[in-house]
Amino acid sequence: MTEVINILFHPLPNAIMTLLTGLSLVYWLFTMLLGDGFDFGDADVDVDFEGADIQDVESDTDLNAEGEAEPSFLSKAMDFINVGKAPFMVIVTLFKFIGWMITIASSLLFQLGNYGWKSVFILIPIFVLTYFLMHYVTIPVTKLYQKVGYTGEEAHEFLGRIG
Repeated sequence: MTEVINILFHPLPNAIMTLLTGLSLVYWLFTMLLGDGFDFGDADVDVDFEGADIQDVESDTDLNAEGEAEPSFLSKAMDFINVGKAPFMVIVTLFKFIGWMITIASSLLFQLGNYGWKSVFILIPIFVLTYFLMHYVTIPVTKLYQKVGYTGEEAHEFLGRIG
């Protein structure tokens, strides 16, 4: 048992990824027990704000030839790992879990314990590798959520509304 704990926490990257993965576990336990799983009724609050001043805001967006806004780099990066086609926290949890497995394997393979605190820099290539692996790992997940009818977050039209 002490060997397992030593592997999980001895090199600094293993400890970081073990704690992050543990936080995901705690999140899913709380969500399962206290979150979306049970309906305890709704609370309806009616709030009236008087004197709220709504101003027009100019937007700086890049438009392509058809007049459509060009997606940002971050939007393209999130689309690459299928964020929006599956719930965000599922993808984040998978990212941390896969990164954790790669960190454990690399610490055993490269004896990262010998490098001390400098071993934390192994997390940079691990995160990059995990990002590219997530494209392929999330394909079955998105198919599953497509089959169960997940369409992402509801779009809200806020233009022209008064708060």
